[in-house]
Amino acid sequence: MEYWSGLKNDGRIQNFDVAVLGPHARLGGFILARGTEQQIDGVRRSKEFRQVMARTRLHVDELVVVDASVDEALGQQILEYQEEIDRLD
Repeated sequence: MEYWSGLKNDGRIQNFDVAVLGPHARLGGFILARGTEQQIDGVRRSKEFRQVMARTRLHVDELVVVDASVDEALGQQILEYQEEIDRLD
């Protein structure tokens, strides 16, 4: 959590959430980093992030990094999806 707290304190992300999940075949939990596209892109392209991910892979099976849409971005994706549905009619 120190890494993510540091990113937040430095203004490199807006916030982050930690989730621990109940019994699941593969996923035990996740961290959701929140920020602008520029903030998230900057973090993901940084050497520090790559080093943290490399270190984490030594201890965690099946580590993945994915983009997620929440808040306003989720609304935009839903609108775009609806536009595609409307084209089917």
